[in-house]
Amino acid sequence: MSVYKPKRSPYWHYDFVVKGQRFFGTTGCESKREAQACERRLRNERAAFGASHIQQRLDTAAPEMTLDVAFERWWLDCGERLDSAVDRQRQLALWLKLLGKDTRLASIRESDINTAIRKRRALGYRGKLPSDATVNRFVAALRAVWRHLDSDESPLPRLKWGKWIAKETAERAPELSDRQLDLLDAALSKGPPWAPLMGEIAYTYGLRAGELFFNPDWFDPEEQKIRLPKTGRKKPVTLTVALLPESSKALAARWSRAQAAGLAHVWFDEREGRLVPVSRSRADYQLRKALRLAGLRGVRIHDLRHHAATRLLRATEGNLKLVKEALGHAAIQSTVRYAHVSEADLRAGFARISRNSPEPASEPKKKGEA
Repeated sequence: MSVYKPKRSPYWHYDFVVKGQRFFGTTGCESKREAQACERRLRNERAAFGASHIQQRLDTAAPEMTLDVAFERWWLDCGERLDSAVDRQRQLALWLKLLGKDTRLASIRESDINTAIRKRRALGYRGKLPSDATVNRFVAALRAVWRHLDSDESPLPRLKWGKWIAKETAERAPELSDRQLDLLDAALSKGPPWAPLMGEIAYTYGLRAGELFFNPDWFDPEEQKIRLPKTGRKKPVTLTVALLPESSKALAARWSRAQAAGLAHVWFDEREGRLVPVSRSRADYQLRKALRLAGLRGVRIHDLRHHAATRLLRATEGNLKLVKEALGHAAIQSTVRYAHVSEADLRAGFARISRNSPEPASEPKKKGEA
């Protein structure tokens, strides 16, 4: 059966070809058995009716469309080409689960959406309830489909989408002090041999947790670079991470052994003379443990990326474009969040304009002075 489960999705997806036409998407099922049954039904339906029947379904007037057909229409029209396609697909799968795939768009009322949003807010992950930003993305996914299908020829019920968009708190972009970094390094040194280097790369270069597990073939020890292909975008690009000599040297030692052993990444433990690759869950556990031992409670692994971005922005005197390229952001809007000032920046500014400063700010020149 051609069903698979993407890394970041709780739902199984299908992907098959019938009569030369490819069909793919989410089943909306968390169970593999249910997903296989859904995939069989979809395959049989497409084989029995052919492409013309599918097209006829997609050409149905928007108010008469069921939710699953509406999502399929939006996906084929524009959704699959978005940079955020995977995230949108996951959000729409949740809408299918909460509202029902056979629900007609014309029958959806504000009370139905209110109920679905309440249920979404109750769906936690690892003991934590979703943030306002997460719920807003959930609402935005359905709103995008709704506005795409709404037209004068086949109008949908008018909904006030703004009432469901919660005010988000400004996303923090923490920066660790040198003392905190020293404490973190000390905590990492108490863990496995690979932990100090992994932590250093995370807070120096701002790699995401998944990017730390790069393929050994993407590392070039001679040029001291890591080339990370970003394939899940509208235009696939390659993120080049220019390493410092000391980081490159430390990685090269692990890289040569990982390649010789045929490992999928450079992180491994040694057990009875064998190299055993480190799992993502084990790495996450060790990094979280080090943060806790360093007394950095409330600091997440992903915050190390924010720290690297903030430090780099300050070191480059606010060069947002450079930081954007270093972090591999698809749009500059994602980088702008780091354009904030810290308490240290404020003190430095006040010191320069203070009368007691050893280097007082120059007074404005009087008229006629050279």
